[in-house]
Amino acid sequence: MHFQVIKDEYYNRLITELKKQIPQFTSVFDDEDGVYPILGEFGRFLLDNIDNEVIASKSFHYINRAIELGGNETEDVIVMQIFHPIYSDKSHISKVKDYLSGKALKVFLEFENRYDERPTKDDDGAPPEK
Repeated sequence: MHFQVIKDEYYNRLITELKKQIPQFTSVFDDEDGVYPILGEFGRFLLDNIDNEVIASKSFHYINRAIELGGNETEDVIVMQIFHPIYSDKSHISKVKDYLSGKALKVFLEFENRYDERPTKDDDGAPPEK
């Protein structure tokens, strides 16, 4: 069995902090299932509740704090599991930008640009020619 060494101390606290800061969120996954599926589910929860001021405010406070305190692993999981679904749903981007601050906003904007620049598939489903 291969185990990945996580050097980002905050990454290991993401689930605990999530449960503490946003008790309205519950997951079908167990903590042992890992951070990625739980934060993926949290990303969907956040989008479903984006118009609920209390939940959105608490959720983005959690994200802002996690990115400030965490390292690369924390940033990676938040970008992949929370930010990517937001980039796919352009109707939420401006609202999300209003809640993010500091390093979290910088990361969001950086990866939004990368997301927008990614190649799309041609009509036949093949990647575009270079």
